[in-house]
Amino acid sequence: MIDNQYPQLQSFLDYIRFQKRYSQHTVIAYKKDVSDFFLFLKNEFDSPCLNKIDPAIIRTWLAHLKEENKTAKS
Repeated sequence: MIDNQYPQLQSFLDYIRFQKRYSQHTVIAYKKDVSDFFLFLKNEFDSPCLNKIDPAIIRTWLAHLKEENKTAKS
């Protein structure tokens, strides 16, 4: 679902896997984080296009994470 709506995700994951040579665990963690962000966008903002995502949306997501008691380290 998320991968189909935001195909850039796979390009990003391929980049960090093959160009940056991040570990498999790191790639999985990034995929989960980005997928969670895209799910938040879908639920809160009806899945805006990537070029419509602005700092206010990102701040809203960070506030949402804080409400879920996620730490900065998470």
